Amino acid sequence: QKISYDSITEFLNKNGLKVKRDTVKRYLDLIFSSNISSKCRRYDVVGKKTLNTIYKSYLTDLALHTFTSGKKDRLDYGMLIENVVYNELISRGYTVTVGKKGSKEIDFMVTDGMRKAYIQTVYLMPTKDVVDREEGPLLAMKDGFPKYIISMDPITVSSNGIIRLNLVEDFLLGDGFKL
Repeated sequence: QKISYDSITEFLNKNGLKVKRDTVKRYLDLIFSSNISSKCRRYDVVGKKTLNTIYKSYLTDLALHTFTSGKKDRLDYGMLIENVVYNELISRGYTVTVGKKGSKEIDFMVTDGMRKAYIQTVYLMPTKDVVDREEGPLLAMKDGFPKYIISMDPITVSSNGIIRLNLVEDFLLGDGFKL
């Protein structure tokens, strides 16, 4: 989920809970320092700088998803896959940011020194509309670094220079992801 101190403060104030931005920041900093959730900064690909005010948050323990989402009857598999990929990339020692190029968002921009790759995550890609939506941000990147789509699709056919990986067989257990 995208998070900013200002948006949370505004939401709470609109709903009758008067809080200051610094209070929200302190509470969120406590959550992040407790390792319940981790912060993934956004990176402006065009301006080549990290944006420090808006970031995404990922649970370090996915068992907390049902508790924090309030959705006990339906899981958001796309969000869970994105969270699994983020946690795995961090555990492998990569620097991970959310890529932003204009209005397009790339789920992850992964770096290790001078090596870099772009990753989109999605539960399944059953239609051309979904394929176009996921490939669009990756095709906008013209710098020659590897581009991946990670999903639960059993058959992974790469196209347009984008490598498709199955989450379990290729990414978690295999050696399909390389910078």
